[in-house]
Amino acid sequence: MLELAVCDLERFARWSGLIVGSSGGMRSFLLESLRLLYWVFFKPITLQQHIRSLAPDLPPDTPLLRTEVHRELRTNAGLRRFLIQAFCVLVISSVVLNMAVELLRLILGGGVFDWLRVAWGTVWGSAVGVATGLAAGIAGGVAAGMAWGVAKDMAVGVAVALAAGVAFILG
Repeated sequence: MLELAVCDLERFARWSGLIVGSSGGMRSFLLESLRLLYWVFFKPITLQQHIRSLAPDLPPDTPLLRTEVHRELRTNAGLRRFLIQAFCVLVISSVVLNMAVELLRLILGGGVFDWLRVAWGTVWGSAVGVATGLAAGIAGGVAAGMAWGVAKDMAVGVAVALAAGVAFILG
């Protein structure tokens, strides 16, 4: 039964373009997903290098929701597969983590296993994580842009004022 399910999943993955030319099939996809999860937590620089190797034309540190990335996704099957894989890792790891917490609660005497609680924890955790990430990215971008703009304008203003002052005194 399990072999049939893995075979069906592998057939779907090949049909959807998730596995292109790989000989390992679904097992390869799962191992790459585990490697992606490892890179996210322990080797973020390696993850950035991998993304750059998939899409060398994109500028470094380009957010994945930009128009340039959407254009690249249409033509770059490797980047498209990577993003689908990242989404699968996000969803599956959230479900596994929530199931582990629910099982721990069950072991410690918290009542019966509640699938609704697992689903709600997964949805809530993912929504809060995405919202926090977007808010932090936007706030960081705005703050960095404002800081750079103020610093640059102040430096130019001081330089122009000094030059005008010196020219006035000497002139």
